[in-house]
Amino acid sequence: MKKWAALTGVMLVFLLCASPAQAQKEKLAQAGFQFLKIGLSARAEAMAGAYSMVGDDADAMFYNPAGLSRMDARFQVTAHYVPWIADIAFTAFGAAYKSDYGTFALDFASVNYGDIIGTQVAATEQGYSETGNVDVGSYYTGFAYARKLTDKFTIGGQLKYVSEHLGSSLISPTGTATQTVENRASAVNVAFGTIYYTGLKSLQVGIYIRNFSPEAEYQKTGFQAPLTFDIGVALDLMDLYPGEQPSQSLVLALDAVHPRDFSERVNLGVEYWFQDMLALRCGYKFNHDMEGFTAGIGVKQKIGQTGIRVDYCFSRNDYFNNVNRFSLGVSF
Repeated sequence: MKKWAALTGVMLVFLLCASPAQAQKEKLAQAGFQFLKIGLSARAEAMAGAYSMVGDDADAMFYNPAGLSRMDARFQVTAHYVPWIADIAFTAFGAAYKSDYGTFALDFASVNYGDIIGTQVAATEQGYSETGNVDVGSYYTGFAYARKLTDKFTIGGQLKYVSEHLGSSLISPTGTATQTVENRASAVNVAFGTIYYTGLKSLQVGIYIRNFSPEAEYQKTGFQAPLTFDIGVALDLMDLYPGEQPSQSLVLALDAVHPRDFSERVNLGVEYWFQDMLALRCGYKFNHDMEGFTAGIGVKQKIGQTGIRVDYCFSRNDYFNNVNRFSLGVSF
């Protein structure tokens, strides 16, 4: 009876969260630092980003720092590469250390926007002249901490310094000479997450709040970071059937996402592990403007005391080229 109650609960949450996702898109262009919204982990994004309750390794620092406390190794490092659309590329690195006082983690991510040619108005046949490559780029660096308060309740927090540079501009204030102004903005972001084991099989629920920060500004124009609130649910479906399945797991995860600058979204993902060595994943992002179906594969192997994990993700993009993600993790 309990197994059907657990499954019914998960489906009810999905239905309740999916309903508002069909609403009209009313909240647009209300946040800056848009690069913070791009998922980096191949494992997480293969599950359509429904990872806030699933993370149990160093990648959790990118999705819900509370998951860092579930690391099965003392020390882990992780690296991600995402060739995004329009020649934009993301690179990220993270390291986590588990101690008797909790789990500590550091991460760094940067964005390469490719070559962008600057122009200015000129008396030429084209009406403009080129000014060379524009210096643009974004990055953030952060510190995270997670701890188990009880055997059922875990918390985690993260502090990030975010910076973005969008080239320079030439301005000519009235009565003054032309000036060069750098288009640079920065802010300190805070994230906080929880994970709660309900005691009903492996069912776990929690919340994750990210990109909470004071207002940043370019010149005299202020803007907010893409504040996002997630409610997550995850369950190993193998727990619903009699008999132990020690060599397999089939995790169903759902994240209901409430962003500052878009209507509600739902991320639904599945991860199947065989012998804790091979993982198959798929998912779907509901009510996203570009993304939808995702899928991926992961391989994990231990060599002596060193664990190695390689993950790949394919994300379908409805308007640009499809996106491939690559991740590498090493644990000691």
